[in-house]
Amino acid sequence: MWKEYYGDGELEREGNYKGGEKEGLWKYYYDDGKLKGEGNYKGGERKSSKFWDKNGEFEGEGNYKEGKKEGLWKFYKYGKLEREGNYKGGKKEGLGKYYKYGRSERGGSYKEGEKHGVRRYKYENVRVGVEERLKGGEKVGRWKNL
Repeated sequence: MWKEYYGDGELEREGNYKGGEKEGLWKYYYDDGKLKGEGNYKGGERKSSKFWDKNGEFEGEGNYKEGKKEGLWKFYKYGKLEREGNYKGGKKEGLGKYYKYGRSERGGSYKEGEKHGVRRYKYENVRVGVEERLKGGEKVGRWKNL
């Protein structure tokens, strides 16, 4: 087990090496000793991550491929799912959703990291919202009331 420390002696990170490369579970800590994040490595390449804020609240998790975000990523706020979306080659891809009070409040698609397709927004305590269409991150056509 390899361990590195802050200048004051507090543990900063710990994990294993194999053949000179990070391997398996690595843990990272804030300077006050609280867990900051975890990453799984294979052959020195990060495969997944989980991370927490300074108060110990879980903030998110996801996977990597060739050092870039890949697949489903989830982000949390105050212990509840706040948003989720897919990544491909480090860029947002496909459907992304944002939540409030556990319900999907808005969402839309991404293509190569740009907003693309139909996006819907719902307003708090109101049954209506708006719908917009985008292509390559730019608005196309008129907004539509829902």
